[in-house]
Amino acid sequence: MQLSTIDKQQTMTSREIAELTGKRHDHMMRDIRNVSKQLKEAGEDVSGFIEANEKDKQNPVSLRTWIKTMQSEEGLSWNQRQAFQWLDDKYTFKTEGGERQFYAKYREFFTLEPVVISTRSGNKQRHQLKITGQGQIILGDKMLADAVKGGCND
Repeated sequence: MQLSTIDKQQTMTSREIAELTGKRHDHMMRDIRNVSKQLKEAGEDVSGFIEANEKDKQNPVSLRTWIKTMQSEEGLSWNQRQAFQWLDDKYTFKTEGGERQFYAKYREFFTLEPVVISTRSGNKQRHQLKITGQGQIILGDKMLADAVKGGCND
């Protein structure tokens, strides 16, 4: 067993808990979902229950796609510019050369993937910033919470 750390909180995966308790993983997931639902219905904070599957971790998506999904499926009220501004304000800093960099503790939430762009003068290699499955879950919850509080005003 290995405890991971996210935002200074120690975490374990459902597979690790199932192994520790001797339960089948599908039964552990059922129990976690039931407890999470009960706590949420009771008005308790369930932000510690983060559900991510292996597919989410392996399939990062573009920030633009993720924000559109947050708007359509999660009810995010911000437009694209507001969402990008929120990410920029919370998770990046400017280097001396003026480039934007992610704070080290948030780098696991993002990845740069090479893409080929077709232009009139030929194909060019670029890098596209994508958000990982873990980033989608953790930052999605934080973004929605800040949007409800009015955290990104234009």
